[in-house]
Amino acid sequence: MASLSWRDGIAPPQLLYIDDTTAAHHIHCMHKHNRILEILLIQKGHGVYCVEDERYLIESGDIIICNAGSIHDQIPSEEEPYITSCIGLTDLQLPGLPPNCLIAPHSPSLFHHPAQFQELCALTALIRSHVKNACYSESDRLLTDHLTICLLEQVTQMITLWPRRLPQRDEPLVRQIKAYIDEHYADDLSLAQLSTLFYISPYHLSHLFKKHFEYPLMQYVIRRRIGEAQSLLMSTRASITAVAARTGFADTSHFSKLFVKYVGMSPSEYRKYRSEKVPELAES
Repeated sequence: MASLSWRDGIAPPQLLYIDDTTAAHHIHCMHKHNRILEILLIQKGHGVYCVEDERYLIESGDIIICNAGSIHDQIPSEEEPYITSCIGLTDLQLPGLPPNCLIAPHSPSLFHHPAQFQELCALTALIRSHVKNACYSESDRLLTDHLTICLLEQVTQMITLWPRRLPQRDEPLVRQIKAYIDEHYADDLSLAQLSTLFYISPYHLSHLFKKHFEYPLMQYVIRRRIGEAQSLLMSTRASITAVAARTGFADTSHFSKLFVKYVGMSPSEYRKYRSEKVPELAES
């Protein structure tokens, strides 16, 4: 792998957040960040994590790389939902890769190497302690910048040296249907329309989709819409009504009820929660 760009005098990447999340309490449904790279450390629990068209069985000690622009989703185990430490970064540019990407597009996103994992957890804890220092000073900022670079050095070493876990492969037809939904999630989609479009019976489509993605097709559509709504609430000042309309919900009240069901809080509560965690993401 080529040298990291900030070694040549270019400004280092910007740390946006370190967010410790228990999937049982708060789930960010299917979504993407156009200018944010996320590194996720699975601290505890297990389940399924989806990145683009791939599904991965995950467990404690796994490391997931979500490039900017990649659609990702979490499906925690009901018995033991996973707990993650999520590091969000922006302004990263590596030679030969798109902005805010650590791995090549369509590469496997899941890594498992216990020694590397413990080192990354230790660095994450140090960064968190300085970020959350009540008397956050210039010294804390400098230490945070240097520790973030150390964390990225560790991750790029892991990508270079250690094997990745291969995803569970899906049937080509299921992948095509998923890609269509990911692109057209805000359209008026239905099981009947999709079955006609892909020349498959509604029953077979429903059975096949649930087999590969853990939940029914129309629930996938809703999760895709809710996830994009979460991203809009987090990164824009658009009204709740506008966010609902942009993500395929004709009725704001229905959108709010589904949002509470899937996320665990109302759209306005979620916007406040995320703005407190990531104030840099708010756009005028």
